[in-house]
Amino acid sequence: MIKIGIELDDSRFSNINISNPENGNPGIGGSEYLFAALGRYLSLIDKEFDIVFFHYNQNQLPAKAKTIMIKDDIELIYSAKKNNVDVLIHQVSKSKHWYHKLSEEKVYSIAWAHIFLTYDELKSLRSCDYVKRVVFVGKEQYDTYIDDDIIMKSTYIYNMIDTERSHLIRKDFNKEVTYVGSLVPAKGFYYLAKIWPQVIEEHPEARLNVIGTGKVYNRKSKLGKYGLAEEEYEKSFMEFLTDDTGKIIPSVNFMGILGEEKENVFSRTAIGVVNPSALTETFCMSAVEMEICGVPIISKRKWGLLDTIKHKKTGLLFYTEKQFLKQVNYLLWDKNKNNELGYNAREFVTNKFSANIIVNRWIEVIKDVVNEKSVDYDNVKSNFSNDFKWIRVLIRIIRFNLKIKSLPSLVELKFKVKELIKKD
Repeated sequence: MIKIGIELDDSRFSNINISNPENGNPGIGGSEYLFAALGRYLSLIDKEFDIVFFHYNQNQLPAKAKTIMIKDDIELIYSAKKNNVDVLIHQVSKSKHWYHKLSEEKVYSIAWAHIFLTYDELKSLRSCDYVKRVVFVGKEQYDTYIDDDIIMKSTYIYNMIDTERSHLIRKDFNKEVTYVGSLVPAKGFYYLAKIWPQVIEEHPEARLNVIGTGKVYNRKSKLGKYGLAEEEYEKSFMEFLTDDTGKIIPSVNFMGILGEEKENVFSRTAIGVVNPSALTETFCMSAVEMEICGVPIISKRKWGLLDTIKHKKTGLLFYTEKQFLKQVNYLLWDKNKNNELGYNAREFVTNKFSANIIVNRWIEVIKDVVNEKSVDYDNVKSNFSNDFKWIRVLIRIIRFNLKIKSLPSLVELKFKVKELIKKD
């Protein structure tokens, strides 16, 4: 029996039922949901694993797993040690001190990176011998670090979704556009709001569903006049979605945080829109959730969205605002193309992100860590223009093939440039 500890950071929400994550996200952050789902599926698929959840708040966690409430992430290490955990799977955004404690207590860990790493944490992860793997959530995120020494202990595993729920397939749809995501600057709702008046000029019958609020990641956030987002950010996008009296225009429906019921919205959705800014996007679970229902997705042609949306196959990806508007109008007009992309989207997700496929990959990585096996490098195969990837490839050749380690990785170079700018 292998005892697996899983950190579930539920500190920002309480009294939420996440006991059955296979039924979908009940309205919490995507990362938190996936930590819960991983533990649940590991316990269902492989009887060799004994799962322990370490968490911070009162919530209903998955059944068939031990749960231990802790007060902070330092106690997480001590509790993992006390409970004889073989491998601790934890979130990133940890301090240098935390990694030092991990080494002191000699706890083997897997850092599951749902976000891009800060340079300080990158250094900590590199140097901590007890971090046996850094697991990125997609190939594009993994490729960000191919020229850095951290790649020697890194791999990537895509996020998972239950693909067995065939009743969710979109049968027909109206001219409804559905946005899913937090209403915070990093998720880019502003860009959809900005083009929406032009969309309804072209399609007067079109409707916009907005699933999410500024409280997805923090239920205590102070919101603006409309109760949607932090005040200044709310003002920035509501100017496009209100009339002269300040009333929300009839074509827009703010639906708040939805759990399983959001799938009823997907069933009539023509187009899904996720993070039109692409900022901070390492995967985008919302895209996959809509794709499995047969909804084509439109978003920015960058970072993790390149893993989860296939341009002209499962949706459309844009570079500019003009392209964004054109793509929305196109898929609202052309029902045949819309249906084609929607069908492809479901097939793509089923073949790439199904829970059975992904969890078996996790089982492989966990057992490699327990048996202290090394990790293989995965070569760059596509999207060389994304985030200066071609430069990273060149630096990797110099640092790893020519063994000129004095040349810093691109991540490190960017950090040093920022530090110089700050000094000036």
